[in-house]
Amino acid sequence: MVIPEKLFSAVVDIFWLFSIVFMLGSLYWPIKIKKFKPSASTIVIIIVLVFAFIIRFVDLSNLPWFVHGDEAEIGLGTRAIISGRYRGLVGVGWYNVPLISFAWPIIFFRFFGDNLFSLRLASVFLGIISIIFTYLIAKIYLKKPYAVAAACLLTLSVLHLHFSRSGTHYMQAVAVTAICFYAFLKGLETKSFRLLTLAGFFAGLSLSVYYAARFILILLPVFLVMESVKGTFRKHQRMIILSLLYGFLFSALPMVIFFISHSYEFFSRTREVFIFTNYPYFVDGYQTSSFAVIIYRQFIQTVHFFFGAADKSLQSGLSKGGFDRLTSMFFFFGLFLYAKNLSKDYRARFFFLWILCLLAASVLTIDAPFSPRLLSITPIVVITVSYALQSILKHHQHLLLSVFILLVTVANLKMYFVDYKNNQQYTEYAVLAFFIRDWAAAHPRSYFCVVSNRYVFDYGTIRFLVPQAKGTTYKEFNGDKN
Repeated sequence: MVIPEKLFSAVVDIFWLFSIVFMLGSLYWPIKIKKFKPSASTIVIIIVLVFAFIIRFVDLSNLPWFVHGDEAEIGLGTRAIISGRYRGLVGVGWYNVPLISFAWPIIFFRFFGDNLFSLRLASVFLGIISIIFTYLIAKIYLKKPYAVAAACLLTLSVLHLHFSRSGTHYMQAVAVTAICFYAFLKGLETKSFRLLTLAGFFAGLSLSVYYAARFILILLPVFLVMESVKGTFRKHQRMIILSLLYGFLFSALPMVIFFISHSYEFFSRTREVFIFTNYPYFVDGYQTSSFAVIIYRQFIQTVHFFFGAADKSLQSGLSKGGFDRLTSMFFFFGLFLYAKNLSKDYRARFFFLWILCLLAASVLTIDAPFSPRLLSITPIVVITVSYALQSILKHHQHLLLSVFILLVTVANLKMYFVDYKNNQQYTEYAVLAFFIRDWAAAHPRSYFCVVSNRYVFDYGTIRFLVPQAKGTTYKEFNGDKN
């Protein structure tokens, strides 16, 4: 008997998902329900999360106004999974993006419909999740008021806010990073097999979300090797490694097997953006063949992004940088404080390595600063700022902390809801798609003559926003339009 390929893939996916549920359930069963007695900091965090949701939810379909092709393609991939076009969840889709990246918005498509609002709402919830786990990471290292401050600062971060409102898959990397690093650091602190297994699980999940999350698979081994040399976790080293591997295999094994037989799909994005595979691009851009000069300029441009330099990502369009200047100044001061404590505290070494990995990723790839690749730095930026504040403030801490957060609130809300809103990039395809959508509602049968040198109706923005629109476009041969 021959088993149909689609049926076989469906059975494999179900077995894989069931094994993940079984593994996670076995870690935390039986569940002990305790009486919930919220502390003052818990109440404040709940208020922060409600505020975070409001500023990410309000006018979600219209801000960002433009719909980049990448955002639309995530929606189209989600639509393709729902329609059964793919055989399963193990594999890649558009631009070699893992299929699980397209699967997350399905929940929201089911409840709120197949539309732009649902696609973006998926990112809103990932943004909220990343704020919660950033707070939990901060609590490991900082006093409670400063951990709350970190959550407030991430809520207000323009970079984080923007991508929490975008339907792209970039926010998946931030959520996975925050959950993984919380479980890892808390697991090290408490010597918890369960938490370290959970950290390994989300480290494995980094293979199935936005590419930038894969820095986790570099950071964790490098950190463990460093600490092994120092003898930090000598008594528990074997338990730590085995726990991480156990969790990793449950979430990553199917994708690892897939990428072993499809190595091109795994390395394709790296080849497209890495400095060593695109060196002529850098030489032309900087008008120099000196590697040292190119690296220096890439680094300076990345640092300038913290102080108002425009982002080079069309998906973002943040013309005044990703952070307000007050946050950036305290971030670099906090980075200096980490450097001072590198020999004393393994957590400072971990945070320092987190920052270093993502800055290096920006410097060693094209179009620095490219904000999606820097997005996973936002949690550690706000933790570092809070650490700097904790080190400086000795008297009237709550008052001064409140004033600092108020200043950041005003600066960031103005940067996004006034400056960015009034200076958005309006792509021709988004304008055309919205026009066709609104016109088609009143005129079911319409004809459009579009003068363009691209395949208009094949572009992701048009196909996602106006799936009913069909047409042909001209090609340009030797300057003659036919």
